[in-house]
Amino acid sequence: MFSQEGPYAAVGENMSRGAHLAVGEITEDCAYDFSFELHCAEPGGRNEGYVASAQALLAHPSLWHVIGCYTSSSRKEVLPVFEKMDALLWYPSHYEGFETSENIVYTGAAPNQHVVPLTHYVLSEGGRRAFMVGSNYIWAWENNRVMREILARNGGQVLGERYLPIDEVNVGELVDLILRHCPDFVFSTLIGESVILPVLTGRDRRTHAAIFSFMAGVTPPMPMLGRSLL
Repeated sequence: MFSQEGPYAAVGENMSRGAHLAVGEITEDCAYDFSFELHCAEPGGRNEGYVASAQALLAHPSLWHVIGCYTSSSRKEVLPVFEKMDALLWYPSHYEGFETSENIVYTGAAPNQHVVPLTHYVLSEGGRRAFMVGSNYIWAWENNRVMREILARNGGQVLGERYLPIDEVNVGELVDLILRHCPDFVFSTLIGESVILPVLTGRDRRTHAAIFSFMAGVTPPMPMLGRSLL
């Protein structure tokens, strides 16, 4: 249950390929006395599409395990469906924490595994003044909150915090705003089509802000950690 259409189609396609690969390897392995039958759904990158997809998949009488969802907002939308049907969602993406359910297996990293050590590393390197940009949904809100609290406890400062719709690609004004504030680093929790644009625009402007992003799998790749974007 991955969106291969919509604003984060590239990530959804990669996740879908990974799930297909894993299922194929297990099914073809003679060490197992069972096999999987695949049922696929296309949510279209919309939360309501995920709900409809989950309901359609779980309508199959022998289907209880679903691998899917990329965004935390889609996961939260389908959670009541899985709890009602007592089925299991295998959530393969990083998530913001602060949620638990017996009907979800959270396989990705939580903030204590990436945001916390990253923030302490930035502080140890002299980064005190941050500008935060993110996609406007819960995963970005919570990760930015964690970093903001750690910075505040250690003498750091958030110069600005801005959120964009997931499908927003017009970021020129945002980059101008970041440049005016001249932060030590930019913490980015952008996803989808928005994620690469500040890097490309920043490179054109020869900004020296560091970009920290969780996003991977885009072309060209977005640096996970960089002191300049020349």
